[in-house]
Amino acid sequence: MPEIPSIAARVSAAYIELTNAADILNVVSDALGKAVSDIDDGLKKLNLGIIVWVNVYEDASNSDDPNYYIEEIGYSKISSKWGITLRTRAGNEYSPDDREDVETWLFNDAPRTLRLKAIEKLPELVNKLSQEAAMMTKQLQSRLEDAQAVAAAINPPSRGFVVKGLAANHKSVSKMPQPHGISSAAMIEAARQSSVVSKEMEQQFAKAALESSVAFKETEQQLAKAATDYAGATGVSLKSAILGVKK
Repeated sequence: MPEIPSIAARVSAAYIELTNAADILNVVSDALGKAVSDIDDGLKKLNLGIIVWVNVYEDASNSDDPNYYIEEIGYSKISSKWGITLRTRAGNEYSPDDREDVETWLFNDAPRTLRLKAIEKLPELVNKLSQEAAMMTKQLQSRLEDAQAVAAAINPPSRGFVVKGLAANHKSVSKMPQPHGISSAAMIEAARQSSVVSKEMEQQFAKAALESSVAFKETEQQLAKAATDYAGATGVSLKSAILGVKK
């Protein structure tokens, strides 16, 4: 009958395996954080100022249980800093004051389990940001036309004037201050520029979406390599190694 290892020996062996798994997990987690930071930097350059949220997990309430719990990834502002964020919301549908328990983190400050679940939602987040930006651009364009119309009504364009005794092209006339106003040419140019800005934003979002997809693919490859290395070092199956790394 084979000798059963002592408790100390089993704990020691389990601890060594845990140490190896933790080392690989930390390497992959750092790589994931770097990829998200790169995406974050790209979004910050766009100076969006738009808040959006995408569901990652939802335990919805029902007639038997009015409690709910939601995990989300988004783009928002925390402590004066814009970035990719994670949050959890929990509450009760029957709460009289609609009170929610909300916790929010910048992505790399969030619990690791939340980060791992949310990473696959990054492309969806970038797409939603693009849609919201396009919608806001249209709204701003319509408001711009209203503002320009009001400005033109308050400050009508100069109709020109002639000073008695001076020719219209006299140098003294050219030096006289002219009435302020918004010309139709200026309004057309402003509309043209707003259209150009909208087009540039679409192009920037397309680039950001592509970069996020590439970064996510690189992280998947790093995770697969880490799992393979772990399997080779410990002798466990590749499937078990992958599950161990993802925990």
